[in-house]
Amino acid sequence: MDFSSLLGFLLAVGFTIYGILASGNMLNFWDLPSVYIVLGGTIGTIILSNSKEDLKNVFKTLKIVFSKKDMDPVRVINQILELSYIARKEGLLALEPKVDEIDDPFLRKGILLAIDGVDSKVIREVLEQEISSMEERHKFGRRIYDVGSVMSPAFGMLGTLIGLINMLKNMEDTSQIGPQMSVALVTTFYGSLLSNLIFIPISNKLNAKTSEEVLIKEIMIDGIISIQSGENTRFLEQRLYSYVNSSLSSQKGVDER
Repeated sequence: MDFSSLLGFLLAVGFTIYGILASGNMLNFWDLPSVYIVLGGTIGTIILSNSKEDLKNVFKTLKIVFSKKDMDPVRVINQILELSYIARKEGLLALEPKVDEIDDPFLRKGILLAIDGVDSKVIREVLEQEISSMEERHKFGRRIYDVGSVMSPAFGMLGTLIGLINMLKNMEDTSQIGPQMSVALVTTFYGSLLSNLIFIPISNKLNAKTSEEVLIKEIMIDGIISIQSGENTRFLEQRLYSYVNSSLSSQKGVDER
């Protein structure tokens, strides 16, 4: 469980509710027709804009937001450095017994290609294509939330326009103008709430997780190619740590002896 995501969501919801309660009556912000317009319209356009397969994965992508995947770049770098040290000392074939100990399928695939003597350019092309495919899949996963972030405020404004039209059609009783105007604006509030509290944060979180995964896979590619070419492990260590924040440098593990 990614507790930072859960905490952020709970804080956003909690302070929004507290702000509403502190500013007045909670019932002032409730209007069922507005809920129908914003929620129904947004869900409808999401279904219309995405394929059946993307819609099936909506809960899977939502789970990714609140799950903590073990993607520690320092651990990955140290594993690569250990493999590099063995390869330089005993040769590439000495890595074959170590392959089963590699948890990450991407790194395991690259090391196997290197052991099999596949050209480094081909290895890079194969692995980079896999990264591109992953980014494309993740983009489709985010699209549902991107559509929601755009359409929920749009339907909020549409609901407000509907409310204003109804209000202007009934101007005889001036005492009702204020309450009717308030109800008309509630749909804009709902649309903004859905967009800024749900859709945009989820899309941003998914994008951040994709960027993190791409970075780690790029570290793996660099490490695999360097291991195959027999590069000095100490030099490889310095280059791989340049991918990550300098504050992590103190955690470096394997040096060439």
